[in-house]
Amino acid sequence: PSQGTGKSLQQFSGCPNIVRCFGGFTSVECGRKIFNLFLEYASGGCLADLMKEYGGKIPERHAKFYARMILEGLVDIHRKGYIHSDLKPRNILVFPSQDGISLDTLKIADFGLVKKYGVEDTNAWEYGFRGTAPYMSPESIIGYITGALDIWSLGCIMVEMLTGKLPLAFRNLKDLRDKLLRGESPNIPANMSSMGKNFLMKCFARDPNERWTASMLLSHPYLLPEHTFSLPVTGFLQCNPSLASINFQVAEAFHSPKGYELFPSGTRKILDDLFRMQLIKQVTDMKLGVWCMQKNQHETSKLRIQ
Repeated sequence: PSQGTGKSLQQFSGCPNIVRCFGGFTSVECGRKIFNLFLEYASGGCLADLMKEYGGKIPERHAKFYARMILEGLVDIHRKGYIHSDLKPRNILVFPSQDGISLDTLKIADFGLVKKYGVEDTNAWEYGFRGTAPYMSPESIIGYITGALDIWSLGCIMVEMLTGKLPLAFRNLKDLRDKLLRGESPNIPANMSSMGKNFLMKCFARDPNERWTASMLLSHPYLLPEHTFSLPVTGFLQCNPSLASINFQVAEAFHSPKGYELFPSGTRKILDDLFRMQLIKQVTDMKLGVWCMQKNQHETSKLRIQ
C-alpha cells in the first residue's frame, strides 16, 4: 500500500462497511521504502473465502444481504468523492458475527486503486483495465471512470456469489475487452428471482449514466429483508408529523413494473429508513403488512407495525 491509500482509508473512519485503518509506518526492505498500514483484523478472510464455506456459491436469500452491506460501503465511498475502482470478492473482508446466528459483516478493503472524482488518471493499464479485468465495466476500458464502475463491479460480484463462476467467460484479456466493447454483459442467472434479475439489470445498464447509484440500489425492493424482525418499544421510528395519517399497502406496488417509483416521495423516504433499520415485516409471498402512521399525545408521529 501507499501513503495515499492510508490517507484515503482514514477518511472513512467510522463507516461500518469499510475496513478501519489505524495508521501506518514506513520501513526499508531490500533497500526499498515500504509503507505499511495497520488495519482491523478480518478473522473470516475475504468474500471469496466465505463463498468456499458455502460450498462455492451463496444462497440468494443471503447474497442479497451481503450485496446490501457492500452497497452501504459504496454509498460512503462515493459520498466522499471517491471511486474504489477494484471491487471484487478478494477485496471485501469478512467479520464473523458475534452471536453466531446473524450473518457475517462484510467490509470493503484494498484502496490501492482508489480514484478521486475529477482527477485524471495518467497511468497506462493493460488492455485498458484499471482494476481486476472480470469486474470492470465497458466504459472504464476507454478511460471513463465514475462511480458507475463500482456498481457494475457489484453486479459482477452478485453473479459470482450466486453461481460460483466469473461473471463473464473469456479466453484472455483481449477477448474480454472485445466482448465488453461489443456490448456483451455478464449472464444473469436464469434461476434468480424476478426482482433479483431487475436489480442486476440496473447494475449492468450499458450507459453508465443510466446505471443506478448505490443509494438508489439500496432502495430497490429486491433488498427487502426476508425475515420478520421483532420491534422493541424503543425501536419506533420518528417520522414527520405531516405524514401521521398515512396508511398504505405496499405489496401491490412492489409487484408492479415500476415498483418503488410508484410511491410518493414522502413514502419512499419512510421506506428507505425502514430498509436501513431492517424493520420490514414480511408475510407469505412478499405480501407486506400495512404500515400505519399514528400521533401520540405529544403530537409526535411514530410508526407502528400492524
